[in-house]
Amino acid sequence: MKVLEPCLVVFTGMAAAGKSTIGKEIARQILNAVYFDRDPGMWAMLCVPTEDAPTLPTFAVYVQEDGLLPDNVKEVQTFMGSILKPTKRTGLYKRHVSKQSYLVMAAYAAEFLKLGKVVIVEPFLQRMIEDGTLKRFLELPDFSDFPKRVIHFVADMNTLFERNRARMAEYGEDERSARSMFSLDNREVFAKEMEATHSGKPKGLDEIPHLVCDTTERPIGKCILKCIQYIKHGQDEVI
Repeated sequence: MKVLEPCLVVFTGMAAAGKSTIGKEIARQILNAVYFDRDPGMWAMLCVPTEDAPTLPTFAVYVQEDGLLPDNVKEVQTFMGSILKPTKRTGLYKRHVSKQSYLVMAAYAAEFLKLGKVVIVEPFLQRMIEDGTLKRFLELPDFSDFPKRVIHFVADMNTLFERNRARMAEYGEDERSARSMFSLDNREVFAKEMEATHSGKPKGLDEIPHLVCDTTERPIGKCILKCIQYIKHGQDEVI
């Protein structure tokens, strides 16, 4: 267990290459680390209270062309009362969550850096590297006084295929529907889909200083050590 200087750490990479597993373990080993995965908050942002707002259309009217009702929304009870929880990504997700969730992540990252934390955030996807979003994120004024590290996680296609199948088997039916991105009954189709949206070598990544962590055969302990060394020292002292 150790304390490091405050630092912004961004995870990118292929689906099921180990970002979440390694990020959580690094956060356990670095005493002042904070791990921020966009996904849990993203789904919370997608939920809608059952009470209608008098000045806005009802939820049913608002999403009537969106393919949510009646089969892709369920009512659940929370500590904030009853809410409607979508179980599928549709236009509602694109309009209200897709970009806003990253703005929320950036705001919390800035606050935690001020508190002296090592802030680990993920995921930044291939399209966000290629369209310059990641570069703009790293250049935000709130981060200018802190070192920044980008770690890109990869694994071979057979490993990713098996990990994605195992991951989906652990999810409930609603979560499988919401998270399904790849064809998991055909390795060749899966590989084409993965390369198209979660490439191991996205365009533009070489323009950003980064570490590549291949988790195909490397024991997780060695991956974690390599990442912590990079976070602490930068590229010069990574084994």
